[in-house]
Amino acid sequence: MKYLYLYLWLFVGQILLAQNPDSSRFKLFHSTKEDIEHLLQKAERTIELEVEIASKQKQAIEEAPSIISVVTREDIENYGFRDITDILRLVPGFEYATDVQSLFGIGFRGMWGSEGRVLIMLNNTLINCLGYGFANFFGHLPVSVIERIEIIRGPGSALYGSFAEVAVINIITKTGKTLQGVEMALQGGAIKNNAIFGSQASAGYNDLSRELDVSANIAFSYHPISAQTYEDFWGNTVELGSKNSWRHFQNISTKLSYKNFYFGFNRMNQRWVSPDEFTTVFPQNSQGIISNKFSHFIESIQIGNKFKLNDQFYLIPRFDYSRGNPVTSKETPPGNLDENGSTICQRFIPEINLQYSGVRTQFDFGGGFIVNTADSFTKDGEPAMIVAAGDTVSFVRRDAFYLFGQYILKVKPFTFNLGGRYENTFWGDAFAPRIALNYLTPNQKIYAKLLYGEAFRVPLIWQAYSAQYFTTSGGLKPELTRTFEFEMGYKQKSHTRISANFFFININTPIVYLGATDSYVNYGNIRSIGSEISAEYKMEKLGIFSNISYTQPLSEYTTADFLSSDRTHFLALPALKVNGGIYYDAPLFTCSTYATFIGERYAQTQNFALNSNDTNPFLETQAYPSVFLQNIQVKLKKLFVNNLQIGLQVHNIWNAPYVLLQPYYGSHAPFPIQDRQWFLEVKYKF
Repeated sequence: MKYLYLYLWLFVGQILLAQNPDSSRFKLFHSTKEDIEHLLQKAERTIELEVEIASKQKQAIEEAPSIISVVTREDIENYGFRDITDILRLVPGFEYATDVQSLFGIGFRGMWGSEGRVLIMLNNTLINCLGYGFANFFGHLPVSVIERIEIIRGPGSALYGSFAEVAVINIITKTGKTLQGVEMALQGGAIKNNAIFGSQASAGYNDLSRELDVSANIAFSYHPISAQTYEDFWGNTVELGSKNSWRHFQNISTKLSYKNFYFGFNRMNQRWVSPDEFTTVFPQNSQGIISNKFSHFIESIQIGNKFKLNDQFYLIPRFDYSRGNPVTSKETPPGNLDENGSTICQRFIPEINLQYSGVRTQFDFGGGFIVNTADSFTKDGEPAMIVAAGDTVSFVRRDAFYLFGQYILKVKPFTFNLGGRYENTFWGDAFAPRIALNYLTPNQKIYAKLLYGEAFRVPLIWQAYSAQYFTTSGGLKPELTRTFEFEMGYKQKSHTRISANFFFININTPIVYLGATDSYVNYGNIRSIGSEISAEYKMEKLGIFSNISYTQPLSEYTTADFLSSDRTHFLALPALKVNGGIYYDAPLFTCSTYATFIGERYAQTQNFALNSNDTNPFLETQAYPSVFLQNIQVKLKKLFVNNLQIGLQVHNIWNAPYVLLQPYYGSHAPFPIQDRQWFLEVKYKF
C-alpha cells in the first residue's frame, strides 16, 4: 500500500508540473525510474536508524562496530529535555560528579571521564577544553538547537585518537534541511525564587536539489544550579541561588555544505561564579556575594571536501582548528603566579583520507598532523610554564602525527571490521587497534556484536608544563585502555528495539592528579566490568523507553585511590542506574515524563578531609543514599496559530536531595544541585 501512495504522489506532482512547467516549486516532480526507486528506498529506510560516528560512513546501528546510542530530534521534542546534561543522564553508563571550582564533569561506567577520557564534539569538531580535556556540564548547550546526538558507549581512539578513550559524543545541530526558515525559542522559569531564562534562534535554508545547505544557531541561557545551602567539610556555608551559583552560557554555530564541500564554525562561552575554590567556601563580601568568577571559551573551524575520484573512490581532505582557554581561567585571578592569568591553547589538524565504498567491502586510509600549543602568562605578565628546572617560558608547542586505517567486509550475515590508529607524540607512541564482528539475521531482527578496542589518552600541554604542575613535566606518558564488549539485540520493524551488553575495561597507568604532590602523574590501574540493558518502543503517537546499567570495579586489580574504602564501589559514581520515560504525542498537545534512579554512591568522609595527611594517611568513605529524579512536560501545539508551541516542564518534581560527589580523594564536600524547578518555553517557527 505504501508503494501505491508513492506512485499516486508522483502522479499528482506530474499533473501539477504540467500545469506550471516553469515553477521551481515543483522541481522535484520528475517521474523517472530513478526518482521512483529513490523514494521507495527512502520509504524502506524509515524503519532503520543510521549513524556515522562509529566508522565515519553511514551504517545501521546493528552493523556499527561499537555500542551506539542515538537521541533524535523527535526524542528531544517529546520528552522536554533542557540541555545535553539531561540527555546524557538518560544514556546507560553516564552520570555526573563534581571537581573543584564548580566544575561538574561526566563519569562513564564507573570511571571519571573528565580531563580527556570522553570526547565531546559539536558537528564533528572537538569542544573539550584544550587545557584539561574537561567539559563543564549543567547549564550547557540548550537542546533547542540540536538535531540529534550520536554516542559511542565505548572506546573511539581507533577513529578519533586522544580524548576518545572510553566514550565519544557527537552533538549535531539543526540543518537547513530541517529548518527551512527561522525558529525562535524563549525560556523562563525558577528554582524557588531564583530566575532562569534563555533564548535560542535558528535559521536555515536548503535548496530543493539538496546541493546547498546553510544553517546558523545562536543560544543563550542563564541558570542558577541550586537554591540550597552548600557547606564544606570545615563548616563554612554559603547560600547558593542567583547570587552564588549562576551560570551564563552562549553559543553560536554555523554550517554550510555545498555538494561535497563543508564549512563549520562554532564558539561556546561559559561564565560562572564558584562558591568554592578547591576544598573550602570562597570568602563572601558584606552582602553575602562571592566574586570567584570563571570564564571559559572554545571556538573551532572545520573545512573539508569529498572529491570523487570514481564511483567508488573518494579523497577527503579536512582541516580543523580549535582555540580556547582552560576551564579554570578566572576573570579576576588572584596572586602573582596564577596559572590562569592569561592562557590560550590551540590545536591545528590537517588530515587527508582515501575512502573506498564497494558493495561488500569498504576501507579508509589516511593520516594527519597535530600541532598543540599553549601561550600563557601570569597576572603580572611573567611566563607561566616551566619546561625544565629553572627554564620558565610563555609558549610551548608539542606536535604529533598519526596514521589510521579501517577495513570493512560484509559477508552476510556477518560484518567484519578491522582498524586502528597509530599516533607518534612527544610523550611516546600510542596505538589503538579495533576489531569487530557483527552478526545480523537475514530477517534483520536479531543481531550480535563481539568487540575489542584499545584506546589512549595523551597528556595535555597545560597538565605537563603549567607552573602549578611542573613536577610531572618530564615523566608523563600516554594512558592506555583495553575494552572488551559483547552486545545482543532484537528489533521489530520500526517500533521495538531491545539490547543487552557486557563490558570489561582495563586502564593502565592512568593520568591522575595527586593532591599530596600537587601534580599530574601516571598512577595505578583501573578495571571495570558491568552490563547495560535497553528497551525502546515507538508508535505514531506513543513512545516508551527504559534502560538499566550496572558497573563494578575489579577491586583486586584496581588501585585503592579510585575506590570506596571497602573497595566495593568506584568513588562518586553509582553502581546501579535505572532510566525510564513515556510520552504521548497528540496533534494538539504532548505529555511526557521521564525519571532516573541513581543507586547508592560512595565518597570521602569529613573525617578523611580533616585528619588524613602524610603522617596519618588513611582512606575513608561513606555511602550516600539512592535518589529518584523525575521530570514532567506538558506542551501545547498549534496554539492560536499553527507554528506556535508552549511547553511547561517541572524538573525534580519530588525535590529529591541530589548532590554531586568528588570522584577522588580531594577533600571536597558533596555539592547540592538541581533541586525542584519549573520551566516554561515558547517556540515559534517562521
